[in-house]
Order: sequence, then C-alpha cells, then structure tokens
Amino acid sequence: MKRFQFMGALAACSLGMTLGACADESNTKDPVGFKITTSALTLPGVGDACYNLTVRHATTDPSGGNDNVFDAAGDVWTQTGICGRQYGSKGAITYIGTCDADNSTEANPGADGSAYNEVQIVLTSLTDDSDQSISESTFRNPCKDGLLDSDLTGATPDPAEPTCKKTLLCTANTDTLAAFNITLMRDANQGFFDVAVNFEDIFCSAKFDTCYNADTQASDTDGPDWIKLLFKGADRGRTAVLAIACTRGQDNSDGTDLFLSDVAVNCGGTLNFDETTDGNGADPTGATGVFGYAVYRGQEASNDIVYYNVAVGFNDGTLPTTCNVSATASAGERDSDHFTSDAGVWNPPAGSYPLITVDADVVDASGNYQCVQWGLNEVAADDSTPVATTYTGDSYVSALKYVYDGVHDVEAAP
Repeated sequence: MKRFQFMGALAACSLGMTLGACADESNTKDPVGFKITTSALTLPGVGDACYNLTVRHATTDPSGGNDNVFDAAGDVWTQTGICGRQYGSKGAITYIGTCDADNSTEANPGADGSAYNEVQIVLTSLTDDSDQSISESTFRNPCKDGLLDSDLTGATPDPAEPTCKKTLLCTANTDTLAAFNITLMRDANQGFFDVAVNFEDIFCSAKFDTCYNADTQASDTDGPDWIKLLFKGADRGRTAVLAIACTRGQDNSDGTDLFLSDVAVNCGGTLNFDETTDGNGADPTGATGVFGYAVYRGQEASNDIVYYNVAVGFNDGTLPTTCNVSATASAGERDSDHFTSDAGVWNPPAGSYPLITVDADVVDASGNYQCVQWGLNEVAADDSTPVATTYTGDSYVSALKYVYDGVHDVEAAP
C-alpha cells in the first residue's frame, strides 16, 4: 500500500502590523508607533514560532521606470529572532517599530505626508513544547527567506526576496494596519487505504410515448395526437413507442454494446415478443389487447450511438386494466473487466452500475388508453418514474439476456 504524506495539520497565524509615522516628515525614522502582532499557534505539539521582521522604504526604479523598488538600500529597520516566548506567548508576538513617510525618493509616490513601505516577515523556526526544534522537512514554510519552491508557485526561487510581504502606505501621524494570514501545514501521521474507483461515462437516452402532445389529448380512438405507426389491416393503429439509445463516446475505439432484458408486453396476456426481431414481429400473439409489434435497431456510425426502438400496437376501445410495457437495458463492453455472461444472462461489473428500467402503464384504472410522454427520469402523476435510471448493487440479479452492438444481430447470452 502506498503511503501518501499528506500535510494534514493546520495552524493559522494572523499577523497585524500598525505602522506609525512621525509628524515631522524629515525625521520619520524616529522610533514611534510600529506595532506587529500574531495570533497564538494552534498546531498540536508546537510550542513557539520565531520570525524576522523588516520594513523597507520605496526607492527610485534604477531602470528609470515608474515602479517603486523595495531593496536593501531602503531598509528602515530589520529585527531578527522575534519569538512568542520573548515578545508574547506561544508564537503570538507583539512588536513595535517605525515606518518612513518621506516620499521624495519614490518613483510612484503617495500623497503628501505619505510614502509606500514594504513590510516583510520570515518564519525562521518552530519549536515544540520542550523547546526542541521542529524540522522544516515536516512542514511547508509559507514565509520563507526566499520565494516558495517553483513547484508550488511556478516561479524561480529568489533567495533575496522573502515570501510574505505587503506594500502599505505609511502616512504621517496615522497608524496603518498590515494583516498577514499565515497558514502552516505539517505532516499528519496518517496511513491510507488505496481506494480505486473506476468510473466510465455512458450516455443514454430513453423515452416511452403513446401520443405526440400530452397537453392537448384527443379522444380515445381517433384523435390526431395519438401516435399511429403500425398497420392494423389497411390502417395505422394506436402505437406506443419505447426508444433506447446509448453510447460510450466517440473516442471509444471498442464500440458500444447495448444489453437488454426481455421486453415484456402484458395486456390481456403476455405478448410473444422476440427480442432478435428486426422490423415487424413475426408472431404478435399472446396478448389480446395488442395487434402487433416491431423493432427498429441500428447504429449512428458517426458518433457510435447504438439504438433499439420498440413499437407496440394497441387495439382500439377499452383495454384490460393491466396493460403495461417493461424492460431493462444497460450499456458497456463485453470483456472480462466489464460485462460477462453466465447461465444465459449478461452480468454487469461488480459494484454500482447504471441500468435503464422501464415500467410503463398504457391504460388508466378503467382500461382507457392513456396519452403519455415519459422521458428518462420524468416523474408521473402517481409519483412513479416509468423510465428511470437505477443502479445495481451487491445483490443484483441480472435480467440482461441479450446484447446488441449496432452492427451484428441481437445475440443471446451463452
């Protein structure tokens, strides 16, 4: 098992600096009103933190540009070894210093009586409760004496420039607050289980319709909104359409296999439905409320969409009150890592795998043929979901007996 070193313990150190400038701008480096504070550390096992502090005054850009430059030539002051135990408690420090409000050397000066200063803070060490040094190899220092490593910042480290710094306006007779939020990450002593979740995109559409417009339902027998596709004698009769289409995506070189259960049509008995049919069903018997069925199947070659569409013709007039169409489908690939056959069914991969389940009533409680349009995962008036996405579980018993790849005939599982 791979052990991943995750930086798990966090401590936030809030640093506030109050910069006080002298009223006499010609002598702004007199020691007045510069206050620095940090919050106490909350990392377990950390007793103290020490910092170096620097304030720099802006100088003229040596390249002649309009940017203020902060370098060692403009240092107002630097103080090293500022630790919580000496200047506060457990990493919480308070320090008083000065800033420089003289803007005469700035390329981009502030208003009269104010100048830009840079405040720098470097975290130099951590110690434990026994005052023993904590190795920097066990934490990422966010305020190093130099930029963060290039793998974290995308920049080339520059040892001359500290990480944590702010440019602030130092104004005569005014205190200015500089707030730093410093977050430390230390190694947590965690072990890890390697958990692999294999996820594969499958795109499917499905629907079940008996009419073209559910909002303007026509009469039971001859309204123009009923879907009428299959021929009953010389005329077309009422037809319910179940349509399923799936793809594993255009970039999948192995194609898409569509897996199907029996298509069960019950309406005054069970229709003798042959899932391998292509076109009109040869023997549409067994259900007194049904006059015929057909299967339309194929593949959209340009984007590897495999479709399997069923049309069922229902007789005119009142029908048995149990008229229903049901089926289950899924998609994937036939191989040892995906769908495998056993005892006449195709078993989906172990774990949670998506299915499309259809359980659609075509009549109401009185046997009247219903005008319905159910898309995938649409909720019916009785709060059921006639065409739904479901998922397998550990106890799932597969009912997927057939596979169709859009090119070859429908095949039964061996």
